[in-house]
Amino acid sequence: MNNRKTPSCRFSDQVGRILAVVMLSLVCAVTSAQGRLELLPVQNRSVSAFSLGIGSAASLDTYLSPCEYSGAYLACDYDCMSLGSGGGFFPYRHLYLNLGYGFLKNHSGSMNASDVMVHAYGSWSHELVSSGIWESLLGISALGDLGAVMNMANTNNPVNAKFQMSSGATFDNIVHFRVKNRPMAVKGTLYLPLLGVSFAPDHDQFYWNMQAEGGLSGDFHIVTPFNAQTMSAQFALDIPVCGRVVQIGYGMYLMRHRLGGNFSGLWHSYATVGFVHRFERLKWK
Repeated sequence: MNNRKTPSCRFSDQVGRILAVVMLSLVCAVTSAQGRLELLPVQNRSVSAFSLGIGSAASLDTYLSPCEYSGAYLACDYDCMSLGSGGGFFPYRHLYLNLGYGFLKNHSGSMNASDVMVHAYGSWSHELVSSGIWESLLGISALGDLGAVMNMANTNNPVNAKFQMSSGATFDNIVHFRVKNRPMAVKGTLYLPLLGVSFAPDHDQFYWNMQAEGGLSGDFHIVTPFNAQTMSAQFALDIPVCGRVVQIGYGMYLMRHRLGGNFSGLWHSYATVGFVHRFERLKWK
């Protein structure tokens, strides 16, 4: 059996094609941005969004099993961007939090696994473009990914902890348009880790054995895009409805590496629905 393939997800392929068609149609429909939907915060204010998502996940972790697992995935996203009064080269502050849980089975359907992940990303961004239609930000980021894949069929190694702490870049874009005089916007955010540290235990090394041999220091590895590829992206369509802003989106997370004598690949792909809020930070410094 070839256990080196990248986890695949038919749901993500379908959503990706639909998203591409929708965004192309929206770009073609762009008109004057007067009265546009403001999604970047003004000074001393924040814009936040909360959404729930459902989709699919896939995992191939040879520390646990040579089989690929896939199944349903549930997610909760919180996204907040703020602009302070201090100015500086990176005035925008962006916080993204994600909690997800996957119900996974191998391809024969005989064994179950679970996938739990938490993502916490903080960014400091500089505005590159600010026109009537397009707004673009580029920033530096601190990114943390923490979770576990649990395969109860393997009694020796039932769990593989997932941990990665990285520094990287964040790229935000907002495109404004109008449909029948209704202001709308498409948002896209890409998080790209560039240098960090990741937990990757050696092949067939049990957790109790790691502790008995004197700790886990040998199981942490330096990661770069060359030996461990990680990426997270979110896209959203924001529509004003009855005085509120409804957000319909798509989220994706990819992690893969060959460290510690094992191959590990994890993919999340999900559609989201939520709301956007604007509020003022009265005690902002």
